[in-house]
Amino acid sequence: MSRIFKCILNKVCKKIIKEPFSAFDVRDCLGPSKSFLSKHAIDPNNPDKIIYGNCYFIRVSRGRYKINPKYKICP
Repeated sequence: MSRIFKCILNKVCKKIIKEPFSAFDVRDCLGPSKSFLSKHAIDPNNPDKIIYGNCYFIRVSRGRYKINPKYKICP
């Protein structure tokens, strides 16, 4: 599991941020990896979208994401 994803998951599980969230909400987790959310997100409106690596997120609307229930395991 990615360090960036663990940071975002931790914030959601501890209710520091609410879903759906934006890249701005998790900017401290992303660091220089600004495209992490879009690269690791399923887009239900675009089944042809290429996903890089694990699909940790689901795109809810433009720039808004929620954690894929498959990966939402709160510690």
